[in-house]
Amino acid sequence: MLEQRNLLNLIEYILMTRKLTPDDIVAEFASFCFDASVIDLFAPLTAGAVLYILPESIRKDAVAVGKFIKEEKITTATFPTQMGELVAELLDDAPSLKFVTLGGEKFKYYRDRTYQMINGYGPTENTVSSTEFWVDKQYDNIPIGKSQRNIRSYIVDENMKRLPVGRFW
Repeated sequence: MLEQRNLLNLIEYILMTRKLTPDDIVAEFASFCFDASVIDLFAPLTAGAVLYILPESIRKDAVAVGKFIKEEKITTATFPTQMGELVAELLDDAPSLKFVTLGGEKFKYYRDRTYQMINGYGPTENTVSSTEFWVDKQYDNIPIGKSQRNIRSYIVDENMKRLPVGRFW
């Protein structure tokens, strides 16, 4: 069951790791039907940051999204993986941008940029995300990362028995 404390934990984690302040400008790309919208809606408002909801007319156009990020001096954004990879490919010069989080699908193509790219992973039932990996290079298989603050992640076998740390089946 989703509870308020889970949402508060997520917001505190985002505020802490992204160091959001009233000087930040966060872009809300995700549909309100996509759980990732929770991150970009509540965290910046809690920090007193500016929140820009991307116009519907540009959401399917990676070039227009990149232009919007530059013109509006966006500092933080979350994208579905496919769109985020396209935007990152096009957006090598965005001086204000600090963080781009991708989630929803497997993150495959890292681009070395001036901003930090983050692979977010987790089921909706765990209030949007459970783990994050701050991507620093291209990997054969970009990791899903470590558990977020106050979250426990377990790897289990086919019988749902927890495996020891470092062991995969």
